[in-house]
Amino acid sequence: IYDVLYKSYTSAHEHNVSISGGTDRLNYFVSGNYLSQDGTLNWKLDGYKRINLFGKFEAHPWENVTIGFSSRIIKTDYHQPRHLTDERYAAMGKECWPIGPLYDPNGHLFNDTVLRIKEGGQTTNVAKQITNQLDFVYKPLPGWRIVANANYRIGANANTEITLPVYQMSVDGVTPSPD
Repeated sequence: IYDVLYKSYTSAHEHNVSISGGTDRLNYFVSGNYLSQDGTLNWKLDGYKRINLFGKFEAHPWENVTIGFSSRIIKTDYHQPRHLTDERYAAMGKECWPIGPLYDPNGHLFNDTVLRIKEGGQTTNVAKQITNQLDFVYKPLPGWRIVANANYRIGANANTEITLPVYQMSVDGVTPSPD
């Protein structure tokens, strides 16, 4: 069953870019990252994508004052078959081949577990997170530092589960109607 569900190999790619620079009064750093993983299941049933943007700015308006700001935005997108859960992995060993056939005599997928994973719908999770930080440093006297920080973080998570009916082919090779 595992050779039917899983690919022999999979691919992933990641891209990064960053820019930095500044003067004696202002420094900046900006970076971006993109990751895409195709997943390990056949039929393009799973996958993961992530986008990450980061920026950091630091200003020295006066010799004894430093103001900094940083921000990070992360978005992830993961999808997998609706019926591929921890319980399903445990059930594979007792419900699948060699206990029952994977294919019918006509060559169509017959195993309920594999059919549910392949055609039974998708679970999708999209997560977004934004983090901001503002820093203020004041040095009134040598050896003294007064520091103030403000942090803000917000996130959103959207889970979607779509369950679809699964049909097996009848002996004559015609899918039975849902009635």
